[in-house]
Amino acid sequence: EIRLSLVGSEMCIRDRYQRRVRGIQVFLGHGRSLVPSYYTLRHGSNSKCDFLRNWTLIGSYDGKSWEVIKRHTNDTSLNGPFAVASWPLTAQRSYRMFRVNQTGRNSSQSNFLSLSGFEIYGDLYETKPVF
Repeated sequence: EIRLSLVGSEMCIRDRYQRRVRGIQVFLGHGRSLVPSYYTLRHGSNSKCDFLRNWTLIGSYDGKSWEVIKRHTNDTSLNGPFAVASWPLTAQRSYRMFRVNQTGRNSSQSNFLSLSGFEIYGDLYETKPVF
């Protein structure tokens, strides 16, 4: 089992036009794939607002076709400064890429994505990369 972690003080991402990006993506690298069994998110600041409510965790092996692994609608699990929550997953296949996409407004009714941590757990498979 492996744990992949992205941790920081705040993962509030903007594009080059200063618009908020509504998701984050993780690539495990060539020759690695993961069958996810659990994942964890951490709210991105010590504020009492902008908690993630509507999002999907999606996965891809090739970066072209994406599958929904877990969908959250009006999920109130992240509900405090730097709140942490975890969810079990029932994925039946491995993925090389994962995305957390915000699919609706947050607790403050905005599209601001504020995360400071993403961890994913599961069985890691390594093969020789083919270039």
